[in-house]
Amino acid sequence: MRIQLFKILILFFLLLIACNSNPEISESELSTSNGNAISDDIISVKTIIISTGVFHKEIKSNGKLHALEKADLFFKTTERINRINVKNGTQVQKGQIIATLSNEHQTIVLRKAKDLFQKALLNRDKELIEYGYNPNDSTSISAESLRIINIRSGFNEAQTNLLEAEVSYNHTILKAPFSGIIANLEFKEQNTITSTNKFCTLINDSKFEVEFQVLETEFQNIKLGGSVKIVPFASNNQELSSTITEINPIVDENGLIIVTSLISNNYQGFFDGMNTNVIIESDFINTLSVPKSAVIIRSDQNVVFTYQNGLAKWKYVTISAENSTSYLISEGLQTNDTVITTNNFNLTHDSQVKRITN
Repeated sequence: MRIQLFKILILFFLLLIACNSNPEISESELSTSNGNAISDDIISVKTIIISTGVFHKEIKSNGKLHALEKADLFFKTTERINRINVKNGTQVQKGQIIATLSNEHQTIVLRKAKDLFQKALLNRDKELIEYGYNPNDSTSISAESLRIINIRSGFNEAQTNLLEAEVSYNHTILKAPFSGIIANLEFKEQNTITSTNKFCTLINDSKFEVEFQVLETEFQNIKLGGSVKIVPFASNNQELSSTITEINPIVDENGLIIVTSLISNNYQGFFDGMNTNVIIESDFINTLSVPKSAVIIRSDQNVVFTYQNGLAKWKYVTISAENSTSYLISEGLQTNDTVITTNNFNLTHDSQVKRITN
């Protein structure tokens, strides 16, 4: 009997423990598990009020510098190089002697030609005196008489020989046809050079043409005299103002048009063939624009959020142009709209937002 009573007490105790191990779920916890008590956090954003104004459109391209004056220099005779007065990178002035060839033979021929010319000149003066003319007064003799005396005295022939000797001698001297910088010089003194061998290249590095290409769809924004900014690859901090000087009126098979502008090499830091960034500027008046940070892409479309009474409003926009900082908006926004410019990546339509001022 006692044993049965003991078994009943143990069974009752076990049932009591089992009931206490399944506590009831509180109403608050149930609500939380169902998501009814969770609310979105209010997102802090910065905004701007947009209005119409001038939009500076930028068309970007890559260009290449070409010297305004550039020439390959040749000697006009075959001979051994006697002296080279320059090296690559040397700045020379117009008429400066760049190099000379061995010219002993040409020097002798020139000296003889000068002597014969002086002899012919004396013979001519002697004949003029014999005919009663004053050699120092060219108006005292008729043109026909002077022609005959010049031939008979050997003056014409001596003068022609002298000119020929001077030309032959000058062919051994290479002078700069314009001021510039020496490039592509590979010959050394005592090398033999022919008239077909390029001795060097002379580049006028004071001014450069910048040649670049634009799409035919952008042609309406290009005009002669238009403003262009040039930024050489070698110096990203150096931005130069340039002016469009030439537009080639042909569209190539890739839909591109060649445009040329002109810059001065005031810093002496540009080389022929150097690559550059080119920025073509054009202005649009009475337009709406927003900072690039205000535009995000959703479902492959451009979206801007505007602020209205504490809520973010989703608006699709059409972008018609851009520059380094802004987009030109042609559709989707109105003047005086308040546009959200920060923390817009996680926004949805009617998200709760709070404007901040700094």
